[in-house]
Amino acid sequence: MHDDLSKLSVMVIDGGSYVALARRLGREFGKVYYHNPAWLKPFPTLNEQYIGKGFPEIEVVESAEPYRDSIDLWYFPDTFSGTTQVALAQAGKRVWGSRTLQELELDRSVLKETLADVGLPVNPYESVHGLTALREYLQEHDDRYVKMDGRFRGHGETFRVRTYTEAKPKLDELAYELGPVAEIIDFMIESPLKRKVEVGTDTYCIDGKYPALISCGCEVKDRGYVMQMRPVSEIPPALWRVNEKLAPLFAKGKFRGAFSTEVRLGTDGKPFLIDPCMRWGSPPNELLQELWLNLGEISYAGAGGELVDPVCAAPYGAQLVLTSPWAEHHWLAVNYPSQYERFVKLRNACRIDGTTYVIPQTPGIAEVGSVIGYGDTLEEAIAMCREVADSISGLDLHAPYDAFDAAAEELAKSAAMGVEVLA
Repeated sequence: MHDDLSKLSVMVIDGGSYVALARRLGREFGKVYYHNPAWLKPFPTLNEQYIGKGFPEIEVVESAEPYRDSIDLWYFPDTFSGTTQVALAQAGKRVWGSRTLQELELDRSVLKETLADVGLPVNPYESVHGLTALREYLQEHDDRYVKMDGRFRGHGETFRVRTYTEAKPKLDELAYELGPVAEIIDFMIESPLKRKVEVGTDTYCIDGKYPALISCGCEVKDRGYVMQMRPVSEIPPALWRVNEKLAPLFAKGKFRGAFSTEVRLGTDGKPFLIDPCMRWGSPPNELLQELWLNLGEISYAGAGGELVDPVCAAPYGAQLVLTSPWAEHHWLAVNYPSQYERFVKLRNACRIDGTTYVIPQTPGIAEVGSVIGYGDTLEEAIAMCREVADSISGLDLHAPYDAFDAAAEELAKSAAMGVEVLA
């Protein structure tokens, strides 16, 4: 471990989702460079090139190559760069990231096979080749979940098909978007799980080892998140079983990065891992950036194979996801008081002449970032989060306050089953 992070440099490789994380690292390290490879295409636009510019904590660079020999920590908060990470690590560089274990998130079949290999339950599934075969299957089977390869989330997330008639417009849209490729890609189809609650852990893993304190929480999909930092010994056993079973695989693959789980638990207590996040999850990375006071130390030491436990500002946290339909296709100016700077976490952001903007990307996404809060109780954390959200303004900008009510209902159901996610 290095005694003075302020003398070290970091290269963050990111497509725009983790600008706030790069800025956070800039508060501990001496120099943080930010490179967005998304702009490297035949006809780049300012929309890609301007992400991250104007923030004093980071310096945006067009290429990481000139800095290859001088960077102290290579930081990959997202997936898609596994082979690059491995090459850098083999060259003796410190690398934070999932390496080739990113495939657990990106390749649905690899995940299913891995879960079976390590002794975790697997939800029954079927695979079909091509959109025509998918249509035929859904005409004969109601109420199914359809998933595409995780590499192509730009065409849509997992979607539920209750009846073929309801889903036909979605399938027609996919046919239009994908063109001839629609008939040569695979789709995974799952039956709905008879579950009672959906909970998860958010943490990091260094060569198969987890920190002593883990974020245990409940996400309301695309709306919000509540959590508590808990000792490993207090994590519900059914939930922690997933982390334990995957640890040997992480050790073998030299996994050194962030890791999140979405686990569905039924009355039989079986933990079904729905979607692992082999990167910084969103939520709650935005919250953990400020909750973990020693994020820089965790990252630098972890990239070198040394596990450092988090030092927490508070035991409880809350997060709300900000959305703006306007931002899907237009630049969005976001205003908020300077005292809340650390608690407003925006994606694809830049700052021009003192104004902070969220820059539209392709495909258009309404989610523009999050606001966070923490405290000695969950009530304090929620109150802080709401206070920050109340201070923000932007065209058609919304914070879903009712997400906290939905989370409370899910936590109550979990507690009734004997699974205490939050104490």
